[in-house]
Amino acid sequence: MACRTPAASALNNLARLLQAANRLGAAQPLMRRALAVYLAFPHDTAHAHPHRDAAVTDYRGLLTAMSKREAEIATDLAALRREAGLEPG
Repeated sequence: MACRTPAASALNNLARLLQAANRLGAAQPLMRRALAVYLAFPHDTAHAHPHRDAAVTDYRGLLTAMSKREAEIATDLAALRREAGLEPG
């Protein structure tokens, strides 16, 4: 997974550009994928990726801009953590 982090950075940057252009629907899957890579990073390295927390903040901000409720955001973030193996399924 460590070799995927440059791609995750590029995905997150593209998603932020799309968000700035108010193309929220196009930004969401890209930012979600970038965050998934950052969350899965500890499986290969045994430590958190340095961009993980910023990516969580970016994704939370995007979902908020998409008028998602806090409960929906929390559910989506929990699903990402489960997919990354950070929480029990």
